[in-house]
Amino acid sequence: MLNTVQVPFHRCGDGKRPLFAVQPGISVTEALDSAYSLLDIAETLTLQRHGAKGAQQAQVDNACNFLISAAKATLQACIESQASEAPAA
Repeated sequence: MLNTVQVPFHRCGDGKRPLFAVQPGISVTEALDSAYSLLDIAETLTLQRHGAKGAQQAQVDNACNFLISAAKATLQACIESQASEAPAA
């Protein structure tokens, strides 16, 4: 069974260091399920954004950006785990 590798995301601060990371050792199946949930929530928020204005719209945008970056990092952790398991040619 394949497991995730560590992939940092959500860079912040002056040095743009990552604040969060996908943890290594999570089964790819569970990680993909979580990525799907993150994207589903982002999609729901995007649909609700249409009625938002000003600061509320900015909050929804920031929340969607965070959810999408977390989902992308999760997918990257799954892809990189497969690459690390591939036999050398």
